[in-house]
Amino acid sequence: MTWPRCFGGVSKLSKESFLFFHNPSHDFILTMWTNNALLYAVWSSICCLYSLTMVIYSGMGAGYGVKILIWLTYWAFYSLTLRFIVTATNCWYYYFFGGDVLNNNDVNVNQTSTSNGGTSNTTKQRLYIDLPQDIDDNVQIKSCQEEKTSTPESNQELPINLAFQWFLQNISNAVSLLVTALFWALVYTGDPQTYVSINSHVLNSLMVLSDVMISRAPIRIQHAHVPITFLGIYIFFTIIYWAAGGTNHLGRPHIYNILDYSTKPGTAAVAILLVALIAVPLTQLFLYGIYRLRVCLHLACRKQVIMQKKTKEIHLSDIVAHDMDGYSIKMRPGDK
Repeated sequence: MTWPRCFGGVSKLSKESFLFFHNPSHDFILTMWTNNALLYAVWSSICCLYSLTMVIYSGMGAGYGVKILIWLTYWAFYSLTLRFIVTATNCWYYYFFGGDVLNNNDVNVNQTSTSNGGTSNTTKQRLYIDLPQDIDDNVQIKSCQEEKTSTPESNQELPINLAFQWFLQNISNAVSLLVTALFWALVYTGDPQTYVSINSHVLNSLMVLSDVMISRAPIRIQHAHVPITFLGIYIFFTIIYWAAGGTNHLGRPHIYNILDYSTKPGTAAVAILLVALIAVPLTQLFLYGIYRLRVCLHLACRKQVIMQKKTKEIHLSDIVAHDMDGYSIKMRPGDK
């Protein structure tokens, strides 16, 4: 495994690289580690059900009433929940109905296996994708999605449901990590935290990082504009809320101390600029690094399997050659 193979390959700057163009589209409904579409559908469904449960539980048990909607924490968690709802829906839709994913040239629903005698047995399987990366005797495997994004055919527009899923992933990935980092760095006062708080400031990021490592969806640095836009909408909301006389749960005229537009507008402006120009790009870069790490691990595992396969083939060929040099092979009754 070489350094450029794992951490190179950033897609070229183009209009498509900032939008939601990607091929193959089934990268958004599969895990990195298997071609079985059922596994990612189950994973995303578990995350979806847990997130929905926590949305209901936090809304009923947090004690903030409708003011729970003023905090970025819950904006982030609601976006994460919506992301898993859409992902689970897409996964099950394509698992049962195929949809546009089956129109890809590299999707094969019928897998064919050949026995030692040369006869082929075709087994009907549902969305068991025969990817170009499938293990063969060639070690030069293109397992990195970004290697595919450098080719013209990769700049294909996704179906609207998968593009929306990718859009939500870009929002929830970066904003969830930012919420976690900002809470523990700026908001946390040392008081014991409830499970609702732990869920919104720890488990949210663990879900994001787990999904990045499990899924096959690519991450692009160029998509940093998506969470920046989302945070811009939130900042606009906080300004409108402040101008309308809104208060936080303690009756103070600001949602967060750092966003006190009445007495510290300069501090608020600096904080907003730092988050938009530094924190979000760094978070997107961190996510891209995790994505490349996933690709590296996948490539290393594939090479290991290939080496084991070749070693086994060499060992079997030695046995055959040894038998042909004069050793007889005892046959069982009935063998021909």
